[in-house]
Amino acid sequence: MAPARFCIASRRATICPGRLKTLSVSLLLGVVCLSCAPWSFSMFPTRTHSRKPVIAEAFQYVPESTWFTGTVVNVKDHVGAYVRIALPDGTSSVGLLHKFKMAGEWTVEMSVGQEVDVRIDLCDLEKGRLSLTGWPCPPETVIPVADLSAFEGILPDQWLTGKVARVSEFGAFVTVWTPDGKATAEGLVHSTQIKDSHVSSVKKELQRDQVVQVRLQALDVMGGTMSLTMKSKDS
Repeated sequence: MAPARFCIASRRATICPGRLKTLSVSLLLGVVCLSCAPWSFSMFPTRTHSRKPVIAEAFQYVPESTWFTGTVVNVKDHVGAYVRIALPDGTSSVGLLHKFKMAGEWTVEMSVGQEVDVRIDLCDLEKGRLSLTGWPCPPETVIPVADLSAFEGILPDQWLTGKVARVSEFGAFVTVWTPDGKATAEGLVHSTQIKDSHVSSVKKELQRDQVVQVRLQALDVMGGTMSLTMKSKDS
């Protein structure tokens, strides 16, 4: 039997004496492939797990009929576009607008920075998934937009009396009255707007039916949303 031929895999033309590793053996060709490269686990590809995207909890309470003007941050061919949407208080998250959920037909002209009108189709906090759609709501899911016209002329530094309607981990929903007491509406006091110092637990700061003093922080009459703050105007 003829001696086996050796094939040494190396990036260098000159091989220094040392220990060799067997890479493969071919009995049919009588060839043994060797390597003098140092052994490393990095020779094997490892799967890296990307961090799961974090979806702001506030988005799971947004009515299905609420529309956002989002901004495209990434475009994936044959998939759709990733769009960033934001609440009136500035809280934002990125969701996927699948090409089959777009209003009209999928076009290659969509680009990063483009604005698009969307609403939330699915909000899965556990999996970090926020799915968006450009389709209109089915008639049975349309919720009337709150009438906030009575609050349009109220200045941001004017204090209003409100009562806590419900409390969540990210803030409290407060029912407020206009100064003349003729109109009421519900707004959100985010946890960061309860007081100047850090709030570790909203439920420790506010309770249901508690009377509070708030100011207007942001008002979206068309969308029917209102953000409130309990901080002083000098904060």
